[in-house]
Amino acid sequence: MVKYKIPQDAQWGDIDIMERQLDFTIDPVNFNGLPEYVKELKNEGVRFVTILDPCISTGEPDCTYRPFTLGDEFGIWVNKPDKTPVVGKVWPNDPVYFPDYTNERTKEWWTILIKEFHDLILFDGLWIDMNEPANFVAGDLNDGCAKNKINYPPYVPQVRIDDGSSGLSE
Repeated sequence: MVKYKIPQDAQWGDIDIMERQLDFTIDPVNFNGLPEYVKELKNEGVRFVTILDPCISTGEPDCTYRPFTLGDEFGIWVNKPDKTPVVGKVWPNDPVYFPDYTNERTKEWWTILIKEFHDLILFDGLWIDMNEPANFVAGDLNDGCAKNKINYPPYVPQVRIDDGSSGLSE
């Protein structure tokens, strides 16, 4: 950008920089050297902002994906009424769990992982994407949505629904 005199104050890293869409990772093949590049950008006065999607893959081999292992250890997942984690589907290939940000331990989990990620890549800001939490399936991947007044209220707002039996989550 400098060479062509194009002003730039920030560079954004989207989900592509992650290894297999896993939060707190960098793709070692397609983004090899990214931490060094970010340092170079910073030397030129350009800030780096990267993305996190708060959904943690459950499919990595035991004890190889720290966000999952630490999350399990801290007990920070959004749970169903039976106290088992809600299983969702988002960007990673495998099913995901969602951090419960109303759980005090989640704050500690999040802080640890953010600091460790910052040690890996010197980002200036984070873009917290799909923090609703967003889910590509209705409810739990295995159990769906509970049939209750919250998921299927007695009123329907003016939205397009192709099938009247669908709840708002579908």
